[in-house]
Amino acid sequence: AVIHINDPSQNGHLAKFSQFSGKDHKHNAEMQPEYVKNILKREGAFDDTTIFPLLFKDWMQAESSEPMMRLAKDPELTPKIRHDAKATDLGQKVYMALLADIYLGNPADQL
Repeated sequence: AVIHINDPSQNGHLAKFSQFSGKDHKHNAEMQPEYVKNILKREGAFDDTTIFPLLFKDWMQAESSEPMMRLAKDPELTPKIRHDAKATDLGQKVYMALLADIYLGNPADQL
């Protein structure tokens, strides 16, 4: 599973997308642990999945972002999270997202 933790500056675009679509997509930006676990469990992928977070721009800034900190503190998700520090440019992130069985992200983001 790939989880794209987006740049918080994208949240303005997400609000416009939510207004346009008539649905509230804030959960895609927040990435609360229960949201992530619910999707993985619903897809039957929770027990045997590895989570690769794709983080925005600056790796160190992203690792300390609120969504990443919430996911890292969850006792069920922590052992599943693997960081790929090499996936730093957009091409590598797109490649990882395409190879994923499950992709969670912000529908208003470029990735």
